Amino acid sequence: MEFNIEDLMNGHSASDQGKSPVSEQPILESSEPPPAGINRYLHNPAEGMKLVAELITHSTGDQDCQGTLDKIHQLIDEEFLTLVSRDENSFGTKTYIQLHQIKQRLTELVSFPTLEQCYTVAVGGAFSAGKSRFLNSVLGCLSLLPTDTTPTTSIPTYISQGKENQITALNTYQKKTVIDEAALGAICHAFNDKFGVTFSHLLQLISVERKELIYPALAFLDTPGYSKTDNISRRSENTDENIAREQLSQADYLIWLIDIQNGTIPKPDIDFIASLELEQPILFVFSKADKKPETQVRDVLATARKDLNRAELPYHDVVGYSAQTGAEISDTGNVLCTMLDAVNGSKRGTTILWQLDRLLSQHISDYQTQRQSLKLTLGTLNELMFDDVLTKERKQHLSNIQQKTKGQLDELNRHEHKAEEIRKHLKEAVTELCEQLELTVSQSPTRIQLENRGQELQQQAESQRFSFTALIQGDSSQLANRSDLSRLQGSIERISPVGVFISNDLGLEIMITRQQLRTVLGNININDCIQPGMPVEIQITGNNKSLVHLEASINQ
Repeated sequence: MEFNIEDLMNGHSASDQGKSPVSEQPILESSEPPPAGINRYLHNPAEGMKLVAELITHSTGDQDCQGTLDKIHQLIDEEFLTLVSRDENSFGTKTYIQLHQIKQRLTELVSFPTLEQCYTVAVGGAFSAGKSRFLNSVLGCLSLLPTDTTPTTSIPTYISQGKENQITALNTYQKKTVIDEAALGAICHAFNDKFGVTFSHLLQLISVERKELIYPALAFLDTPGYSKTDNISRRSENTDENIAREQLSQADYLIWLIDIQNGTIPKPDIDFIASLELEQPILFVFSKADKKPETQVRDVLATARKDLNRAELPYHDVVGYSAQTGAEISDTGNVLCTMLDAVNGSKRGTTILWQLDRLLSQHISDYQTQRQSLKLTLGTLNELMFDDVLTKERKQHLSNIQQKTKGQLDELNRHEHKAEEIRKHLKEAVTELCEQLELTVSQSPTRIQLENRGQELQQQAESQRFSFTALIQGDSSQLANRSDLSRLQGSIERISPVGVFISNDLGLEIMITRQQLRTVLGNININDCIQPGMPVEIQITGNNKSLVHLEASINQ
């Protein structure tokens, strides 16, 4: 049987055409074959309800992994959430949201550990941008069905190489169910119209494995169109937008599709992508390029590049593509294939532990900044207390403020200690989970250069944020007058054999040592990313320590 990915993608109607199930032993068989071209789960209500029953049952899977997951959930949803609801850490809410995403990813990892060993290439875009047809073409599936432009319930769908042809649905209770193409067509398309049942709140994801896929180290993710809701007043209720946002923000690489008929990248697309706060460059693809002459397509690409530059969005390239012909319109004609070939390499291991540690380290650094600010306030109060000019009443007032500040400092220390404890236990639990799943853990992110092999191309600059621990010398007492010690401004003054010196209006000497530069930059040449005059952000974390943050362009 010929595999047709269009039948399996969200947002398009798929008729069963009387085809036999893909998996060797589908869990649901129809006792009566439906008429030709009719989906059996929609034709027979009993079959449809049987499918629902299978999909919503609870998991009876690996109890060891589930116990570790429960431990992680308790640390995030109880202990960490309680902590951030009590303190004033400026990263608290953002950290919790990102921890929640990591928790969701770990849940999926337990059910599909092989996906963690692949790079995730997400395909995003507005509703009806042609994502499914694009994937169908890129993955080499020759037969295409007409696209259904009726908005439907959508579920994130991963497509990857597998030992067997199999489709698996994962529900919110961590139960995996093997289904056939007819079941998937019913779930993603007309089930709501027929029976009034939707699955977006019941199913976390769908995994489609195929033996013949040509990218063994890639998992392609088809996401819901973020713009499906027509009523602007109900944007906050648009679950497809929320699902797309969460999935796209965690992908390793993003391909963003735009219908060529738009003429350029619509502003809602730009606003949505900007809200994802992605660090990696995005490949923008104008779909349905066969609908316009090539000269017009190239004009659209040129306009889109200007719009992206104005919006300051990181992009790998902007190309046109026709799923109908499989042809790409770009300077080289093979940007897409070259990118996928470059990314298609085995991962050294999961980087989730590294991501977790980096996230919590940023959270804890804010406690250090707050503590330094409180200590400076205490120092100023101590000096004022010995001023003979002050009346007894004013000294008592200062004493009250002093005691209050000490209390705040004690509470802050308790919160930081608890945050460190949560970080330790979370890292231990995630390490335990990876061991249970026999996943290799990487302590640093894998950097893949997206370059065209065998061709001489102009190097592209990638903007990246670096954070360095820096030493402070000088009188820091004046910092007590600063209301915010987390975002002080400075710039690179000079680079010497000793390190990098930071100029500032604080009257302090701030230096990043050579050893710290090597630790953070690795094999990157210092002069390739750090130049005198570059602006930096200074975060005071102690009497003689700070964090220096800067945005640098690295030549790939």
